[in-house]
Amino acid sequence: MAIFRRKEEYYYDDYDYEDNEPIIIEPTEEKKSHRLIRKINILYIIVIIVMLMVTIDVVGVSRYNVGPFFAIKTHTYKDGGSKEYYGFLYKVIKYNEYNGRRDKVVGSWNLKYDVKPIEYNYVSLAINLENNPDETYNKIGNNYIKLTGRVSKVKDNKIIIKYHDDSMSKYNLDITCTMKTKKQVEKNTKITLVGTVYEFKLNNDKPNKLYIKNCLIK
Repeated sequence: MAIFRRKEEYYYDDYDYEDNEPIIIEPTEEKKSHRLIRKINILYIIVIIVMLMVTIDVVGVSRYNVGPFFAIKTHTYKDGGSKEYYGFLYKVIKYNEYNGRRDKVVGSWNLKYDVKPIEYNYVSLAINLENNPDETYNKIGNNYIKLTGRVSKVKDNKIIIKYHDDSMSKYNLDITCTMKTKKQVEKNTKITLVGTVYEFKLNNDKPNKLYIKNCLIK
């Protein structure tokens, strides 16, 4: 009986696996440039988002009395619930004193907690705002003040204090104080108010106008 055996075939390649190292393909200059541009774009987007968040909080607190939305609360005072918030390069204090300051202020990280008002008599305030409007408003604008004057008019939750210089008609000033709630106050009553100044209008032919918000009668 014949026995047939299959002829075995062997195949060899000529690659030397011991002497040759793997080939490393370096990225081209074009690919490096694309990666750099991508990183710059991502950084640019992050900066834009952060600046937008800062702008929303600063404008919201200073102009519209809302927020902050993107700052972190770090401290609560035992004065009624005043709070401090820190954001990216800015700080917000929300005052909530018992029978005291109740407004929001924004500034740098060096902003200090301060519930002592700047004190004014409405006559001296009228004279200073007429003679040195910029200097005076820079001092009292967005600041907490204490004002003594005589009630000229009461409308809803607003108390109007007027000073009219009858002799010269030069230092006329109308002060509108917006109260937290409606108050029953008699006309011509002398009162002392605390609140935050938020607007001033210098008029040539009409009385100058000063606006104060979050007012409380002391």
